[in-house]
Amino acid sequence: MHPFLKRTKDFLFQTRAFSLTVLLIIFIEVLLYGVRNLHYIDGGGAFLTTYKKLVAEDKNQEYDILMYGDSRSLSIKGNPRDEKHPLSFYNFSLPAAGPRYFKYYLKKYLLHHQNRPKVVVWAADPEQFMFSKSQTFDSDPELWSNYKHRLLNLFSLSESYEQYDGKESFFILKEYMPYTLKSIKHRQGFESIIMGFKFKYLLGKDLPNISRNVLIQTIIESTYGQINLGNYFFAPEILGKEELKNKLEQLQTARFSLEPLVEFSEYCEKERLKLVVLNLPRAEGLNETPYFKEITPVIKKVTKKFANSIYLEFPEMDYSNSLFAESIHYNSKGEIRVNRDFTEGIYPKILEFSKK
Repeated sequence: MHPFLKRTKDFLFQTRAFSLTVLLIIFIEVLLYGVRNLHYIDGGGAFLTTYKKLVAEDKNQEYDILMYGDSRSLSIKGNPRDEKHPLSFYNFSLPAAGPRYFKYYLKKYLLHHQNRPKVVVWAADPEQFMFSKSQTFDSDPELWSNYKHRLLNLFSLSESYEQYDGKESFFILKEYMPYTLKSIKHRQGFESIIMGFKFKYLLGKDLPNISRNVLIQTIIESTYGQINLGNYFFAPEILGKEELKNKLEQLQTARFSLEPLVEFSEYCEKERLKLVVLNLPRAEGLNETPYFKEITPVIKKVTKKFANSIYLEFPEMDYSNSLFAESIHYNSKGEIRVNRDFTEGIYPKILEFSKK
């Protein structure tokens, strides 16, 4: 065969194969967009984030008190409005993704609800304000790797793009573009299903992610956003004393930036929302480190600058290490303790503040 004809034939074959591949991808994507509730096949963290995103966007779910925080405040139970609770309360806390996104998470709720909440609670762990956790994602891709599973599932591309500037915005755009495809966004879920079928038919076990996510949904529906990570995602012996020792050493020299709290406070002031800056109890020893001795007074100082804001902390800020699964998350006993202290010592003060 003439070389030219051979090259032409090979080109046409390759082009046809490429076209068929593209058409197959498009077909799969169109098919997936017609499938509802794909987030049930995702990992537990992605599912939790997507579920709370849907709650924030649901105009039929309105609450008087909104809490924004990370994995420790996630242990605080919400409540409906009833005889015991004059104000309804939903806990929108998510595992750590940095404090910069809280403003836009609250904005998402406000855009989908006509009635304003009576009180907004900021309950982020002060460790989230470390300089090491406040870098731009383009300058610290490892930080993005730790946070992206929440951020990618919480915000759309357009919602996310408005949060960043300069080189960081291009970095975010690059990260988000693949996630516009359902097959990529839920890739780990599909992999889990394939593995799940192997487990189910070879080992007699259920599909791993779906059953776990149904359990997570059952819990957070009954607790209005609460789930204690020390019970459901960690074993008590996972890190232990060595992890706490390392954290205490780290907090000897750590520095911080409260710019995210300032921006969130300014946003609440602009929206005429009452803001409670809430400090949660920690494991023994942490409050005595240079980091917490320095940052706590500064948090109080920042809060006082805003007439619509107050600072609150628990009656006891040092909990026994026996109440923690490791140095961060409460175990089952810690969960009971922190919710009792919140109900008796914090919720009444929030109610009082809401009336002013």
